[in-house]
Amino acid sequence: MSEMIILREVDCPNKKSRILELTYCSEEGRVIKRESYDPAGWDSIIPESVDDVFYCAVCK
Repeated sequence: MSEMIILREVDCPNKKSRILELTYCSEEGRVIKRESYDPAGWDSIIPESVDDVFYCAVCK
């Protein structure tokens, strides 16, 4: 695997996020595996985490 692409949904007013899909790609860019997740649950975004940096960029 060379790259992982994450499709994430963000609830800006409530500072929560959830992963909808992970896609694993080879070095050549071909999809190796795709995993979909149940969109029912939300996770709180932890301050000063990678998710928090993403949240700040998306929810300006």
